[in-house]
Amino acid sequence: MGMRDSEALRGRAGDEAAARATLEAVFAAVSGGVAVADACHRRVRSLEVDPEGGAVACERAAIDVRLVGGAGRHLEVRLGDVRPSEVAEHLAPALAWLEQTDPEPSFRLAPHPDRGPAPAAAPVADPVDAARALSAVLDDLRAAVEPVRLTARARLEVENVVVADPAGLWRVDLRPRALVELVARARRGSAEGRFRARYGARGGIDALADAAGRASPEVDARARWAAERSVALLDARLPTLAERRRLTHAILHPSALGFLAPFAGAFAAEALLDGASDLFRPDGRARARRLGPPSVSVVDGPLAAAPGAWGVGGLDDEGVFTAPVVLVQGGVASSPFASRRGGLPPSGRCFHDADGPRRTAGTDTWLVPAEAAACRETQDALLAGVGLGLWLEGADDFEVVPGASWGTAQYARLVRDGRLTDEVIAPCRLLVRPRHVLAGVESFHGPIEGPFPTGRAGFGGPLTRLRLGEGLAPCWPAEVPR
Repeated sequence: MGMRDSEALRGRAGDEAAARATLEAVFAAVSGGVAVADACHRRVRSLEVDPEGGAVACERAAIDVRLVGGAGRHLEVRLGDVRPSEVAEHLAPALAWLEQTDPEPSFRLAPHPDRGPAPAAAPVADPVDAARALSAVLDDLRAAVEPVRLTARARLEVENVVVADPAGLWRVDLRPRALVELVARARRGSAEGRFRARYGARGGIDALADAAGRASPEVDARARWAAERSVALLDARLPTLAERRRLTHAILHPSALGFLAPFAGAFAAEALLDGASDLFRPDGRARARRLGPPSVSVVDGPLAAAPGAWGVGGLDDEGVFTAPVVLVQGGVASSPFASRRGGLPPSGRCFHDADGPRRTAGTDTWLVPAEAAACRETQDALLAGVGLGLWLEGADDFEVVPGASWGTAQYARLVRDGRLTDEVIAPCRLLVRPRHVLAGVESFHGPIEGPFPTGRAGFGGPLTRLRLGEGLAPCWPAEVPR
């Protein structure tokens, strides 16, 4: 297997110095033309290995510059990987445009909460030689699940972020991440069972491979889980209409808590500031404070009880530390995400968007039991009293629509009379309404598991019993896809 441009992944000692020269040119170019300015310089080096397509390494860089002029006029502009000598030319149109924007006298940036130096970034193994190692890991996984066909690809990424302003703010964050995506396909005649799983962690090749170069236990477990579920789906059936009418509960495996990602999106500062938030007013006060029972909380960010981490950590793209944010405490809406733009104390959740300015977003979002009384000691105790329910695993493909989100549960089994049966049900679509979904949470069992990656964020929690209804509703196609 060949590799192109492998040198693009090599960390360069001059990265920070080069970023400093470019950012100093930015602030020199806007000096006297704006009241406030800050900037985020990002350089991403990545390596992606696909056994069918080889290995590709690439590098990309960009600078996001936020300009605030007189009368609250403000603008955020993105520059490419420009040289210091090119900065003034690229910023001149933005400064002219800033003067033409509508005044917004109430606009202000919140003070930066901590202008002291950031801790030094932990050293990260250079992934330049990782292509062969990643290929060996993927070969190992495919061999482990034969005769199930496993399509696998892996990605290593190191993001170097520098945040600065003219007043002396200088923050550097190094963000290494490793991801493997697995699609298992089992066949029997014309029937096919398909299941997709991902494993992601902060770190380099060591997050995916053990000391012997084989797949790590965590990656191996995800591959075997995907293969087993794909085989089981060969016997999947649609629920009858009578069964659909009788369904009362869903038992959500930690991998099925994918609604937490769009749920966290409902706490975004941008929706709050625009008055479009379903949960909070523009001043940060909750519209409907009670979202669920006292037994449930939702936390975004580092969690001591969690076995791992995937979402961005350290600093956000405003240079604010990413401490945990309690979104829901004991069923009550607690805190929205906040950026410096809103004037509220920033929460360290402002990150660049691929197609636009920096925006607030979740990192790893966790469903957390808030009361010991809601935790069941055994799985049987969790299922007790469920006449007919669904056991769901493998949330995938969540998309946000106004006031709700749609996702897919890839694997389901029926729960009858408090017992988990062997009746495999076809994958279903899930309609989730963030304002109501937590109201259905009844109890929990087992440890917190995750995070399960979805894009740049992740989700996780314990096995959760949830009442179906306005907050969560399953639906199926007319026939089982084959």
